[in-house]
Amino acid sequence: MKSAWAVLGLAVGLLGTLAQAAETIKVGVYVRGVGGGAVLKALAGQPGIKATPVKTITTDAVLACDVFFVGAATLDQPGQLRAFRAFLACGGGIILNHSACGRWRPDTLFPAVARKVSDRREDTFLTPADPAHPLVAGLPDHWDHAYYDHLCLEAGPEGTIVLKDRAGAAVAVAGNVGPGRLLLNGSLPGYRYDTATFAQAESEPTGAELQFVINAIRWAAEGRASALPAAERDARRQRVEQEMKMEDLSKLLPTSDWFGTEMLRGSYLPPRPVSELGGRFFITYDTMTWRGYDLRTVETPEQLEFFRQRLKLDVLQLKWMGVTDIVYWTSVSGDRVYHDTSVPDCSVQVKGVDPLAELIRIATPEGMNVWAAWHSCFRDRKLAEKYCGKDAEGKLYTYGTSDYVEDLLSPAYQARCRAFLDEYAAKYKPLGNFLGLAAYDELWFTYADFNGDDLPAIEKFCLERFGEKPPADMGARLAKGRLWSDANDVWRRRYMLFKQNTMTSFWRDLVDHAHRKGLQIGVQIGTASPHGAGWSWGFDGATLGRLPADFFNGSCIENAATSHPNILRWSHLGASWGYYNTHCLRGGPGGIFFTFNQFWRLVMYANNLKLVEEFSRHVHNQREWAGAEPLGRVGILSSDQALLMLLSDPRPQVNRERALLDAIQRTQDADVTYTQWPDRYGAFRTLVAPPYALRGVPTDTLARLRAYIEGGGNVLSCHADWTTAREDFTEERPVTAEFVGVAYGKESPPEPAAFTLDGTEVSLPVGSARRETTLQPGTRVLAAFANGAPAVTVRELGKGRVIGLHFDIAAELERGGTPAVAVCLDRLLRDLARPEITVEGTGSRVISTLKKGNWVAVALFPDQTPSVMTLRADLKALGINQERFRVTMLGKRMEISRPGDLWGENGFWKAEELAKGIRVTVVADDDRNLPLPEQFDLSDFTGKKADQQRQYIETVTREWWDGQNRGKQKRNYAHEIVVFSPAGEAIMPARAGETRGGNDAGLR
Repeated sequence: MKSAWAVLGLAVGLLGTLAQAAETIKVGVYVRGVGGGAVLKALAGQPGIKATPVKTITTDAVLACDVFFVGAATLDQPGQLRAFRAFLACGGGIILNHSACGRWRPDTLFPAVARKVSDRREDTFLTPADPAHPLVAGLPDHWDHAYYDHLCLEAGPEGTIVLKDRAGAAVAVAGNVGPGRLLLNGSLPGYRYDTATFAQAESEPTGAELQFVINAIRWAAEGRASALPAAERDARRQRVEQEMKMEDLSKLLPTSDWFGTEMLRGSYLPPRPVSELGGRFFITYDTMTWRGYDLRTVETPEQLEFFRQRLKLDVLQLKWMGVTDIVYWTSVSGDRVYHDTSVPDCSVQVKGVDPLAELIRIATPEGMNVWAAWHSCFRDRKLAEKYCGKDAEGKLYTYGTSDYVEDLLSPAYQARCRAFLDEYAAKYKPLGNFLGLAAYDELWFTYADFNGDDLPAIEKFCLERFGEKPPADMGARLAKGRLWSDANDVWRRRYMLFKQNTMTSFWRDLVDHAHRKGLQIGVQIGTASPHGAGWSWGFDGATLGRLPADFFNGSCIENAATSHPNILRWSHLGASWGYYNTHCLRGGPGGIFFTFNQFWRLVMYANNLKLVEEFSRHVHNQREWAGAEPLGRVGILSSDQALLMLLSDPRPQVNRERALLDAIQRTQDADVTYTQWPDRYGAFRTLVAPPYALRGVPTDTLARLRAYIEGGGNVLSCHADWTTAREDFTEERPVTAEFVGVAYGKESPPEPAAFTLDGTEVSLPVGSARRETTLQPGTRVLAAFANGAPAVTVRELGKGRVIGLHFDIAAELERGGTPAVAVCLDRLLRDLARPEITVEGTGSRVISTLKKGNWVAVALFPDQTPSVMTLRADLKALGINQERFRVTMLGKRMEISRPGDLWGENGFWKAEELAKGIRVTVVADDDRNLPLPEQFDLSDFTGKKADQQRQYIETVTREWWDGQNRGKQKRNYAHEIVVFSPAGEAIMPARAGETRGGNDAGLR
């Protein structure tokens, strides 16, 4: 029984809590954090809360509050962390959102509550982890947040998971830090993103998202820091600041995460001169790069000479770094044209100079090639009336708020495009090495054209393809725009096919016309399913990739399009050089970088003092390994069509397929390829089919798949339905029993399930997706659940096999928590794919494996550094009949001697040693912690533009330098590329027909 004093103390405490609850909570909102301004507005009318803006995070500013709210922001200044530590020690509450949680950091600012940001997911679904927690009081069982992605967190020992996403990953974690309270929220209240238009802006949170913010504020305010007596506050602050000084001293001691043991046996490698390399490397030369916008108008001979000399210097420096092809970005951008043109209806943006002509004249003597590039969207309304898309009432569709989108069905617009190609052939090709049109960027901007004025064309298409007219309300359905989300509506699917046919036909005409004029042409391909409104893009990457283009280009983010053998993968602003060095190293004709303006002002765009060095290394790798043979033996099938047409929101399924790829890459190379590219099947020993990869497969493609299996190929069917159907997914007929040897029925009850495969026990949690599975004659069970239902089966078809996994392994891998699932997958795929190159260890993924002549490269990209791997390469199995090899590591720029060989005296590596395995450490390699001066000396900037230039430097330079995407990631180089080469071959062999340093007549 409690004592009277205890009861009295409890009552007094309760009264104190009630009294505090009646007081107004002082909330400081960091308005420089993304979403902060909108949250500030949303809190203005909330009872019991007084929110004030805070522009700079200092200890004094934070201690004036009870709760401090930070939207998405980079928190890496020492003063910010000191302020937070002092605030928490005084009982303050902190709410960190999205990137403020610690994205791109090895751990968060408070790892005891949340260890690290573990993932990023393009999904909007949230659900309470514990409905009884006060942070989720009054919230529904699930809701969607307004921003298009969120970060996932790994809870620390003192953290409680508050919100989860669709896959069960932690999105919000809360906990105490001393007397203070902390919430890390991976979503982003106060900011919205339109997945259709890419428009994004601050927007006041509403509904469940606002309620969660209010709950978080009331929960975090428990300590009432602002009410702490001044003497106590000062004492706590002083104590914490003293502790932090001691910690700062300890941080001055360097760490060894840059070091790998193999470095003790390393000798440095100088790169070969780029003049000796084959391959190609493209760079976009932006109109913004002309040493200032004023040079768009050249009025005097002196200005023209300055322009030419500057242009020549740019071209020479690009050549010295290894660039072979310059893409003039952009020659045409809607109605705006950046070259001298006789094509009508153009708003010419340059006067007194033709930059495209000058570029060709300067690049040609240097042996470099020049290409044009186009971009979408008109801005002149009068011209848009002639060339751009309109709705049923004749009103122009807009992309965003002011741009008008090209009408790809317009004969006038098609004629305009041909006219530019004609002009290139007649005027610019004779000037020198002008090769053609490299890209028409972002045609999916035409998503905004929902063809309201094209009903006759839609009707004609549907009659020819499906023998049916659209319904009478087709116009009303089109008027819904991107909100037309009913995946069961066959007319939505048929409209998607119409729009895809429109874009593909447009591109086919461009390719054919360019070739008739003696020009080359590149086509941009990609996948649309990772994007919320991708269904409306009209972008069919699988079909575009079959056009007779001279090359293709696309993102280096792994997707089905990037497996095309003739694709240039973009490196761009945003990811690290370690990412680009591995994800772009996939063979193909070479590489491409966007954009040159990052070289224009180093500390404003590239934010990388090593830019020239790192860019040159990237170009060197891309060119040296151009034309190499990919060695990945596993291909994951992907059907963009099925995902877009059968799902209202395909992004959750895309995330699961991404998790499947990640899991395979932990031990071996894998690629993603379109189901609709049967010519690619033979590049892999095993194909992996996620649930939607084989839905609605045309009969001829299905026949090719059968031939692949019967000829000795394997398919791992991951809970997949195999069906054939018309292209609109009508008349769908199941063929799962024919290929997999099972028939699926209704969903299994939500209960735990387990099976054992090759000695590995796999336990699936409640809710794992399974179905009733009926075995067909001739199918063998490799593993069964406890109730006897098949878990893993095999069916022989000719010389090949179909292995069936009868649970959704992709969903389990995304959810995590069952490591045995990944072990099971690895064992199955090693048996089926028989990879010659494998790794063991944690922390890195195999991004690519390549073979060029007798040389082999293995690209490893880390999730954490350092990560230690055992890399095994059976070079004999790859047909390399050599006995001695060199091992080089391009990330470290070292040749590595054999174990115990300090001076390289014990001979070269033996093939059997490499097959047994060598140690590879992927080490930390970055210069991200480079603070700028607190104040710039801007006294050099005088004249009429001085104020504008100073303001630009203070805002853009500082924000981009410390920004993760534009700044710190670009100063991160961590990766490894391990190369095995015969001891007697000092130089990488050229591919068949390749010449060194030539300008190349074509890429095909």
